[in-house]
Amino acid sequence: MHRQVANAEKEGFVSRHRAAGSTAWVVTATDTGRAAFERALTSAMAVTGAGLAVLEPDEQEALLDLLGRFLDAYTEAVTGDPAPTAP
Repeated sequence: MHRQVANAEKEGFVSRHRAAGSTAWVVTATDTGRAAFERALTSAMAVTGAGLAVLEPDEQEALLDLLGRFLDAYTEAVTGDPAPTAP
């Protein structure tokens, strides 16, 4: 993790400082980092939309439901905690 944070800091995406009275680092996104994230998110959403566009609406819904169930089971397997249930 240190290498990723150090590289992100070198690129100007984050800044970091020591937390008061602690040896822990506080890592904060910079304006450059937030802008890069927004560009990456916009691009990822466009690609996801293009992939979903080949499916019929009911197929999209089924896929997203299955992926949600998979994510819940995966999260529970990794953390040992049951996934939160939707209201």
